[in-house]
Parts: sequence; C-alpha cells; structure tokens
Amino acid sequence: MPSRGMLSAPWLAILAVWAAGCSAQETDAAGHPLLLVIGRYSGGPNPFNPQTLILNLSSDTWYRGADRLHVGDHHTADVVANRLYVAGGFSDNANGKLQIYDPLTNTWSLGPPPPVNSGAAASAVIGRSIYYCGGVSNGNQQSGPPTPACARYDVDSGMWANISSMPYAVHHASGGSDGKRYFYVFGGRTASGNTPFGPVGYTQLYDTATDEWRADLPDLPVGRGGMGPAILLDGRFHIFSGEVRCGSPGIVCPNTATGLTSTGVYTRIDRYDPVSRAWDLAPPPGMAVPRHGMYPVLGPAPPTAPALSDRQVVA
Repeated sequence: MPSRGMLSAPWLAILAVWAAGCSAQETDAAGHPLLLVIGRYSGGPNPFNPQTLILNLSSDTWYRGADRLHVGDHHTADVVANRLYVAGGFSDNANGKLQIYDPLTNTWSLGPPPPVNSGAAASAVIGRSIYYCGGVSNGNQQSGPPTPACARYDVDSGMWANISSMPYAVHHASGGSDGKRYFYVFGGRTASGNTPFGPVGYTQLYDTATDEWRADLPDLPVGRGGMGPAILLDGRFHIFSGEVRCGSPGIVCPNTATGLTSTGVYTRIDRYDPVSRAWDLAPPPGMAVPRHGMYPVLGPAPPTAPALSDRQVVA
C-alpha cells in the first residue's frame, strides 16, 4: 500500500463487500486517495460481478471503474506504486492469475502468473515486492489441500521467484508486514477446500533478508480464518473478526468468553506487538458488526467521517 507516512488522519475501512471480495487504496491523477472495492457475488440473477467500485475519499463519492478481466473472489490485493495487484483466487479461472489495475488509465491488465496457484492466500508488501503465501491449492474449492508454498513478485522486473515455504500450510490466514523486512502470516485454516474447518492460531514469521521462517512465536489467542489482512497501526498488527464453523470439534456457538457469535463470526479484534511479542485485545466493543471475508484497508478518513480522533476504526 502507499507509504503510510503520506497519509493524514489514518482511517481503517472495514468493508463488507461481495462474497470474499477485497479492497485497496490508490490515488487518482489529481492525487485524491481512492478506495477500490472488487468482489464476485452481488446477488440477483447474475451474481458473478466484474465491477470495480471506487470511492474518492476526498469528495466521499463513489463511481465505477473498468471491469476486471477475470471475475473471482478470495484474491489477495496489494498496492505498489499506485497500482493494484490482485493475485490468485477462486471462480472464473481467477486462480493462477495476476490482475493489475492502473487508476490513472482506468485499465486492467494481466501480469505473469504466480508460481503458487491458489485461492485464499495471504500476502503483504515490503518495498517494491509482494509476498504471497499459502492458500487452497489450485483454487480447488471442493478438495484442494492447503499449500505451504510461497513466492515473491518484484514489481520493477515484473518477475516472480519462489521463496522458502511456510512451516505450516494454511489458507484464509491474515498476512501483514512491517514494511521493512518481516512478513507475518497469522492464523488460518488447515482443512482441505474452501471450508471454515480446521482453524489454527499459528504466528508464522518470514525474514526477507535470510529467506527463513520461524513459527515459535505466540499463537493468535483464538485460532480462526477469514480475517483479511493484518493491519499495522500504532506499532501493532490488528486482526479483525473472522470465522469458524459452529458445531465443529471444539467449537460451541455462541461463546461470550471469546467473542464468538451464534453465527460463527467473532466480535474480537486481536492485536500483536512484534517488539514485545505479546497479544492483547483491542478495547471493547470490538467489531460493531462481526463478519468474515472482509478486506481491511488503512487510509485517510473521508471528510464526512465522525471526528472521533485522528485514528478511527469504521465498520
């Protein structure tokens, strides 16, 4: 995403978009920050929706951009140099694709295919590289196993390179980075296919300088998947809401102690401090509307946002 030093009044948009869609922030030709929303399912007789919806955060107005080349869901979405890179996913042959959107020309193009062919992977940006890990192998929603495989995409060369695999194969995990050296993968699922079974709380850390992983860090306190990216804000990674399957082994819904609702989604927001290597909970009430399949984005608040403080979480 753009350098957060360039952003004023950071605002966290928690988006309930089309089924397992994604969002990212860019700017238009005038420098106005934009929030892009894409997904797949929008209801009605034709649920496979290729639309690119764009919110101008300066004017707080929506408009429609060019349609995507391949409709799908469970992509990763990362912004480097004001271009949106959408990798992998499920549906309409989105898996195995890298789709690139340029807001200045309002065009989508295809980049080189990722060497890791999956849906529901985790990703993050460090420098001018995108790190992509895990997911459901081959985008096979019925029976594809989780993969531990990882790759790095270099924006300048336009080339992918394989990197060391994760210690644990997961999908629907939460990816994040410190923007400098370390790529984190939090939680996720270990069951095959696009299912909410097998939630885990692993904290997996990749060192880009040594091409090595470690998985001996404190676990996410409540294992789950479907949280979207891990947002680094005020020195801590934030893990929002997420999902499990009620009635599966060890899962009883609701559970007020963990913030689990009767529908299998969480109200909790977990925070991880990479310096102290400790977890805590964000202050109550947590997620005002618990959900999964969202895509949190850090950016400037729209002018109509309530002036609660200079840092807000909006759901």
